[in-house]
Amino acid sequence: MDVQALIDELEQGADDAAIEIAAATLAERTVGPATVAGLLEHAVPAVRRAATLALGQRRDSGALELLRAQLGDSHAPVRAAAVQALASLGDAQALEDVLGLLNDRMAAVRLAAAQAARAFPSAAGIEALERTLARESSLDVKVAAGSSVAAVGEASPELGLLALGCLARLVGREREAELVHPTAQAVAALAQGLPHGTLVEVLRSVPISGRAALAEALSALEGLSRPLQRVTRELQALPPDEELLARFGSNLTRRALDLPRCYGRDEEVFSVLRQLDRAGPRAVVLVGPAGVGKSAIVHALARQLAAEATLVPRVVHEVTTGEVLSGTRYLGEWQTRLKELQGALSAPHRAVWYLPDLNRLVDAGTTAHSDESFATMLRPAIERGELAIVGESTPEAFRHGLDRFPGFRKLFWKLELQEPDAQETLEILEAVTQDLLAEHRRRGVELEAPRAALELAVELADDYISGLARPGCAISLVREALGDLAEDEQQAGRRVLDGSRLLHTISRQSGVPVALLDDSVQLDLREVHTFFDERVLGQAEVVEAMVDLIGRIKAGLTDPARPLGVFFFVGPTGVGKTEMAKTVAEYIFGSPERLVRIDLGEFKEPDAHRRLVGDPLAAEPSMRSGLLTAPVRERPFSVVLLDEVEKAHRNVFDLLLPLMAEGRLTDERGRVTDFRHTIVIMTSNLGSDLREDNAIGFGFTPAHDKIQRVMEEVFRPEFLNRIGKTILFSPLSVEVMRRLTRREVRRVLSRRGIRRRSVIVELDDSLVGALVRDGFSARYGARPLKRRVEEVVLNPLARALLKTRADGPQTIVRLGVQQGRPAWELILERKDDPDDDDALAVSRPTARLKDPQGRRVSLEDLREQIEQLHERVAAMETSIHERDLRGRKSELLAASTAPDLWDDPARAGRILSEIHQLEVQLEVPRRLAKRMTSLDGLLERVERRSQETALLHDLLVRLDDVSRDVEFSDYALRCSSPHERGDAYLLLRLVGSSEFPKDAIALMAQMYRRYWRSKGQRARVVYEGVSHQGVLREAAILLEGTCAYGLFRGEHGLHQWVHRSGENQRQKEVCFVRVTPLYPAAEPLRTSEVTQEVRALRDAEGVLLKRPRAHLVLTHTPTSVALEGHTDGSEEAKDWARALLAARVARAHDRLETLDPGVIRRYVSGRNPVAREFASNLKLPLERVLEGELDEFILPRVFRGRRAGEPPAPSQDPSTTSG
Repeated sequence: MDVQALIDELEQGADDAAIEIAAATLAERTVGPATVAGLLEHAVPAVRRAATLALGQRRDSGALELLRAQLGDSHAPVRAAAVQALASLGDAQALEDVLGLLNDRMAAVRLAAAQAARAFPSAAGIEALERTLARESSLDVKVAAGSSVAAVGEASPELGLLALGCLARLVGREREAELVHPTAQAVAALAQGLPHGTLVEVLRSVPISGRAALAEALSALEGLSRPLQRVTRELQALPPDEELLARFGSNLTRRALDLPRCYGRDEEVFSVLRQLDRAGPRAVVLVGPAGVGKSAIVHALARQLAAEATLVPRVVHEVTTGEVLSGTRYLGEWQTRLKELQGALSAPHRAVWYLPDLNRLVDAGTTAHSDESFATMLRPAIERGELAIVGESTPEAFRHGLDRFPGFRKLFWKLELQEPDAQETLEILEAVTQDLLAEHRRRGVELEAPRAALELAVELADDYISGLARPGCAISLVREALGDLAEDEQQAGRRVLDGSRLLHTISRQSGVPVALLDDSVQLDLREVHTFFDERVLGQAEVVEAMVDLIGRIKAGLTDPARPLGVFFFVGPTGVGKTEMAKTVAEYIFGSPERLVRIDLGEFKEPDAHRRLVGDPLAAEPSMRSGLLTAPVRERPFSVVLLDEVEKAHRNVFDLLLPLMAEGRLTDERGRVTDFRHTIVIMTSNLGSDLREDNAIGFGFTPAHDKIQRVMEEVFRPEFLNRIGKTILFSPLSVEVMRRLTRREVRRVLSRRGIRRRSVIVELDDSLVGALVRDGFSARYGARPLKRRVEEVVLNPLARALLKTRADGPQTIVRLGVQQGRPAWELILERKDDPDDDDALAVSRPTARLKDPQGRRVSLEDLREQIEQLHERVAAMETSIHERDLRGRKSELLAASTAPDLWDDPARAGRILSEIHQLEVQLEVPRRLAKRMTSLDGLLERVERRSQETALLHDLLVRLDDVSRDVEFSDYALRCSSPHERGDAYLLLRLVGSSEFPKDAIALMAQMYRRYWRSKGQRARVVYEGVSHQGVLREAAILLEGTCAYGLFRGEHGLHQWVHRSGENQRQKEVCFVRVTPLYPAAEPLRTSEVTQEVRALRDAEGVLLKRPRAHLVLTHTPTSVALEGHTDGSEEAKDWARALLAARVARAHDRLETLDPGVIRRYVSGRNPVAREFASNLKLPLERVLEGELDEFILPRVFRGRRAGEPPAPSQDPSTTSG
C-alpha cells in the first residue's frame, strides 16, 4: 500500500487493528527510515503510534533515541506504543526508560511498561515491578507485572529467588483470585527443586500478615514439592506478640547468644527438641538437683531454636508463676493475665514457655475459697498440644508438687538429669572456663586457668560449695575465682588461677578461714583453744569439744552427708551457751553474725513447725519463706542456734530429724535447704533444777546420766540418736565471774564517747568485787551483769567525762567504791611542756663518791669523805638510843614469854614480827661499824703506797659501796612505825589497753627487783597475769627486807610511759603501782571466807616466772577482793598470795585509794630516753633507771616525809596492846 494512502486512512480514523497493519507496512524496508522518522511528529496520534510501533520492528540506527523521544508524547497510546517498541528492540539501555513509565498516570501506559519489563531481565526490573505491585490499583497492570516477574524468574535462574520472594509477597498481600491464583502457580513453579532452607530464607521476607494468605493459596495447588509443602505449613505459624509478652518475664531467644553455653548435655537437648516437635502434649519437665544443668539445657534450647531454619523461629520465653500473679489483687485478675499469656504463647504462635517454678502450677492461684489454679486453666491447651512448656524442678519439689496430681502430671514428659562424675565434670569445667577466659579477654584482662587448678576446683566445690550439684558447683567456684583474679590490681604480670586463689574465694564466700581450708597450712590447736578460752570462760569441756570439732573440720573427717556438727548444750541460764555459739560462728565462719538463732520456746503449737520451713498459705509474706530455711539458704555456712529446744512441739522435733541425719530440710514447696555446712547447736535448761544448793551456781555439776535421763523423758530415741554430742555447761566460778566482769567492763569502755576523748579508765578492784557480787544471780547467771555494769560503771563515768574535753589533756578516770557506793576521780595530765622531757637528764648529788673521768683523787678528800661516814654511823647509834629501840625490844621479848601469848595468834604474830624488825635495825650500826673499820684499814694502805693506782681504785669502789650502804641504812632507820619497817607487796597493773610497743609492766617489775636486790634484799614474784599476746598486764612482787614499805610507799600511784617514734608521734600507756604493807593481820582470814581455785598449766610461757605451773585465784567472799594470776605452783607461792590477800582485805575498809595527785613518774622511750619524777622534777637516763638505779628517786622521800598522796597507814596498827 502507498504510504500516503495509509496515512490518509489513519487520519480519517482507525482502530488498533488498522494501526497495527499500518505499523507493519511502515516496518517494511521499502519505506525509508527518514519517512518513518518524519511520521513520528505527525499531527494525528494514530499516525505517530503506527510509526512508533514500526520503529521497534525496523531496528534502524538511531531508533533507540527516536523511541525515547516518543516516551514523552502527550497521547497515552503513543507512549504505550513507544514502550512496546523499546521492548521489541531489547536494548538494555532502554530499561530505565521502560521502568520509568511504570509510574505513568495512564493505566494503559503502565500496563505496557509492566508487560515490556520482562524483556529486560534484571534485579532492578523485578524491584521496580514489586514497587509497582505494591501501589498499583489496576488489576490488569498487577497481573501483567506479576506475569513479567514470573517470566523473568523462569528465564534467569540467578533472578529466580528474587522473583520468588516478590511473587510470594504479592500473594500474601493481594486478595483478587485473578491475580492470586496465577501468581501462586508461579511461586510453586519457581520453588520447584529448591531445598527447604533456601525457601525459608526467601519466604522469611513475607510479612507475618500475609503468610496465612500465601499458605492458603499454595495449599490450593497440587503437585507442590515436599520442601514447599513444609514451608506452607510453617507459613501458618505466628511469632508471639512481643508487646504483650514484654509485660511478662524475659525473652531468652533474643539474648540467646549472650547466654552461657551448655556442654556435655547434647543428648538431653536433642531429646527435649524432639519432644517439643511431636504431636500431642508438648510439655517437658527437667528434674534434677540445683546445679546439675537444667537451666543450661534450656539456654542451649534457646540457642538452637534461635538458629532454627524455619520461617518463624520458636521463641523461648521465661515467665514464672510469680510474675503472672504480680500485682493481682482482685477476683479474676490473675485469670485474665494468664489467659493473655496463654494466648500469646499458644499455637499458631511459635513459642516455648520456660517455667523455672513449674511445680507451682498446681497451687498458684489457689485460695482458701477456690481450688482453681494455673494447672486447671492450662490443662486443656497442654492436652491439645497448643501450648509448649519446658519447666524444671528438683526431685523433692517434683514430689511435693507435680507428682501429687497424677492427671496433670501425665501430660509432662519427665527427663531426669543425673550428676556427671568427676571426670565428666572436669571436661565440662574446662570448656566453660575457656568461655570465661574469652569473656575476660574481651574486657582486656588476660587470665590463665591450668588444668591442675580446675581439678582442684572440682574437689573443693564438692566439699565447700553448698546447694549446688556438679558441675554447677565447680563452675560457680571457678567463675568467682576468675572474677576475683581479674579485679586483683596487685596481681602483676601473668594472672594465673591457682589453688590459693580458689581457697581464698571459698573463704570469702563461706567465711571459713583459709587456715581451715588449706591442707598446706598447719593448724595449731593450742591457738584455737586460746581463742575459745578468751571468749568463753570457765567451760573447759565445751571448749575442748569445739576444738575437737575444728580439728575434724581441718582434717576433713566430718561426715559429708550430715551437718558439720550437732550439739546439745545443757546448763543453767547465763553460763555462756549463746556466747559459745557466737564464738564458733566467729572462728569457723568468720563472723558472729553468721548465727541463725531461733527460740523454739515460741513453737509450742502443733502447726508451728511450718513457720520454720515456710508456710505458702501464710498471710504474712515473711512467714512464707521459712524462719529457719531462708537464712540458711542465704548463708549456708552458719551456726544454727536452736534455743530452749525442749519447749517446742513434737512436730518440731520430727521436722529436725532429716536436718540432723541428712543435712537437708525440704519445705512444703519441695525446696531443699542444705544444712551440711552448718553447725547445729541446741540449748536447753534441762537439769538446771538438779543443783544441790541455791548459790549462784557454785559447785553445781549435774551428772551426765541424770541429764540423759531427763532428756529421755522429753525426746524420742530417734531424736537423741541424731545428736552428735551432749555437753554440760558448768556453773560460773568466782574466777570466771571476775574475768567476765573485767571483760564486760572493757567492752563498755571501748565505746565511742571514751575513744574520742584522751581518757584512760582505771578500775579499782573494789569496783570489780562489787560487780561480781551484784552482777550474777542464781537464776539468771551472768545475765544481770550488763545491766549492773551500765549502772555502776557507765553512769559515774558519764558524769566524769562531762568534766573533760575531747581536745583536752589526757585524763585518767579512776573508778571504785566508796562507802558502798560507786565513786570516781579525775586525774589530769600535768600541764608541763612535753618537750621538757628532752632536757638533759642530770643526777642529784648523793653520798656516792665516783670520778666519772677517772682522774686521781686527793687523800685529803678521801679522809674527809670517810670521816663524814663515821659521823653518820655514830648518829645512827644516837638515834637508836634516843628512840629507846632496845627498851622497846626488851618489852616485846618479855611479852613474847607470856604464857597466854598464843591465845591471840594475831597479837603474837605482831609481837614476833616487830621483834624481828627491831633486831634488824639494832644490828645496822654494828654492821656498818665493821665495814668502816675495814675501810679505814684500806685507807691506811693507800697512804703508805699512794702511787699504786689499783689500790686507789679499790678504795674508791669500796668507798662508793659503803657510802650507798650508809645512806640506805640511814634512810631505813627513819622508818618509825612497825608497818613502815616491814615487808611490802608491789602490785603492778596495766591501766590502758593500747598496743604499746614496750612491755611496761615487765620493765618496771624488773626495775624494782634489781633495785631491791642491789640492797641485799629479796624480791619474790608472787604471781603474774600474762595476756594472750605474751604481755604482762599485772604482777605482784613481795619485797622482803629492812623498811621495804617505808621506802617503796612513795612509788604508790600512776606511772606513765611515753614512746616517741618520730616528730610529734607519741604512744602512751599508764601503769598503776599499788604498795601494800605486809604485817600479821588483826584477825586471820577465815578459811570458809576464802575460795581457792587452782588450775594446772601445761607448757605455759612466763615473763617474770621462768616456768609458771598453775593459775591461782583467791577470793575473799565477803568483800569480793580477789587475786588472780600464774604462779610457780609451789605452796610457798600460795602462802604469799594468801598473805597479800589478807593485807588487801585489811585495807578494804580504808578510804578508796583515789587520792593520788597524779602521775608519779614518766618513762620516755624511743628518741631521747629519760625518766622524770614530777614531785622533784628530777630527770635520769632511762637506761640507768631500768637497771635499778632508783636511789635518787626513792631515798630523798624519807627526808621530805610522807607525800600527800601516799597511802595511809593501816586502820589498825599492829602493836602489843590487846583489842
